[in-house]
Amino acid sequence: MENTSNADPVEPRDDYISNLKVLYLASFIIVVGYSVILPFLPIYANNFLYELKISKYIVLGIGLQIGLIMAASKLVQFFLTPAYGDLSDEVGRKPLILVGMTIYTVLMIAYGFATNFVSLFILRALQGFGSASVWSNGEALVVDVSLEEDKGKNLGYYNFAMFAGLTLGPFLGYALFSIFNAIFRFSEDYSYRFTFVLVGVLGIISTLIIMFKLKDPASDDSDNIRQYYWRAVTAMAKKSIQSLSIIRDIFTDEEKYRDRRIYSLYSVALINGLGMALLLPIAALFLEEYYHQSPASIALIIGVIGALSIFGTIFGGFLSDRIGTKAVVVIMLIFGGLNMIILGIEYSITILVCLLTLRRFIFGIMQPAFRSLQSEITPDAVRGREFGIAKAFDNLGAVIGPILGGLLYDVYAPLNFYFGNIHYFGTGIVFSISGMLSILASIIIRIYVKDEILVGSSRNQMFKSIS
Repeated sequence: MENTSNADPVEPRDDYISNLKVLYLASFIIVVGYSVILPFLPIYANNFLYELKISKYIVLGIGLQIGLIMAASKLVQFFLTPAYGDLSDEVGRKPLILVGMTIYTVLMIAYGFATNFVSLFILRALQGFGSASVWSNGEALVVDVSLEEDKGKNLGYYNFAMFAGLTLGPFLGYALFSIFNAIFRFSEDYSYRFTFVLVGVLGIISTLIIMFKLKDPASDDSDNIRQYYWRAVTAMAKKSIQSLSIIRDIFTDEEKYRDRRIYSLYSVALINGLGMALLLPIAALFLEEYYHQSPASIALIIGVIGALSIFGTIFGGFLSDRIGTKAVVVIMLIFGGLNMIILGIEYSITILVCLLTLRRFIFGIMQPAFRSLQSEITPDAVRGREFGIAKAFDNLGAVIGPILGGLLYDVYAPLNFYFGNIHYFGTGIVFSISGMLSILASIIIRIYVKDEILVGSSRNQMFKSIS
C-alpha cells in the first residue's frame, strides 16, 4: 500500500458520487450495530444483570454496569481512532473501513450468545475496534471526494445515515425480537439470539457491497481479497501498538499546523461526547421506571423520535454551507443545552417525546456543521489524523459519560425535587449536567474559533508552507 498522504484531493466524478452512497450505507450499518442493543437494556437489567459486590466497599449497581458496558467500546475507540486515522492518511480509507465492517458483523452475531455482564462488556469493548476503523475514516473519505462547496451537505447526508441507523437500530432490534417471540412463538432466549444473528447477516451483505463497490483513490486494491485483508490487518496491528505514543503526542508535540482553534475543537468534542453519553445508560431505564414504558414502547418511541428528527442532519449541512459553520454550531449547542436541562421535569409522555425529538433534531443540525468546521481548519494531508484525534476526544467523553451517568442514576433515581408545582426527577440531575456542558461548549467555540477560516487552496498552501 503506497503512502498517499501528499496526494492532491480527488475531484468527485460519477464513480465517487456513487461512492458516497456506499459510505452512507457504512455509516448506517455501523450505527445500527451500535444502537440495536438499546431497547434490550431493560431486558438485561431484569434478566441478565444483578448487583455485583466486588468487595466490602465496592458494589456495582445495575445502572453502573450498563454504563460500563456502554463505555467499553468508547474506551477502545479513544486509544485507536487517532492511530487508525493516521494510518488512513498513509494507506487510504477503504482498507480500514472494510476491516471495521467485518469486525462489526462478527460481533453482532456473537451478541446473540452474551447473557451476562462480563460477556457483554468484552463484546462491547471489541466493538470499539470496528468503530475506530469506520466512523471518522468514513467522514474523512466523504470530505476527500467532495467539492469544497458541497462538504457540509455531504457530511449532512453521512450524518443523516448515522442518525437513521441510530433510529432504526433499536426499532429493528425489538421488531425482530417481537416477530420471533410473538409470531413464531420462539422463547425469549432464542428470539433474542436470532435477532442479533439477522442483524449480523445484514452486516455481511453491507460488507460485501463495500468490498466490491467502494472506490478509494488513495488505496491500492489490486491485491486479491485475502492479501488485501492481510495487509490491512497487519498495518492496523502495527499502528495499534503505536496508539499510546500517538495519544501522548497530542499533548506533548506541538504540530506546526495546530493552533488554539483546533485545540478548542478537541475540548468541544470531549464535552460533546461526555454530555451525550451521560444519557446512554439511563435513557431506556428512565422511560421504563418513570414513564412506565415497556421495551416495545421504548423501541417505538426511539423510532418516532428518530423519524421526526432525522432530517435535521441534512438541514444542518445545507445551513452550514450558507450561513457559516461556526454560527450553526454555537446556536445549536445553546438551544440543545437548554432543551436538555428541562427534560428532567415531569411531563406527559407526549410532551416528553416532543422534547426528545427536538433535542435530536438540534443535535442533527449541529453534527455535520461541527464536522465541516473541523475540516475547514485542518490541512488536507492530515485530515484522517485530525478527524481521528477529534473523535478520540469525543470517545473519551463517551467513556466517562455512561459510567458517570449510570452512577448518578443509581444515586439519584430514588429522589424527587419540587419547585412549586414543578416536579423535577432526581435523575434529571444527569440531564442538567449534560445541558450545562453543551452551553459551555458553545462558549468555547464562540471565543476560540475565529472566523478567519482557511479553505480550499489557501488551506493547502498553508500546509505546504509549514511542511
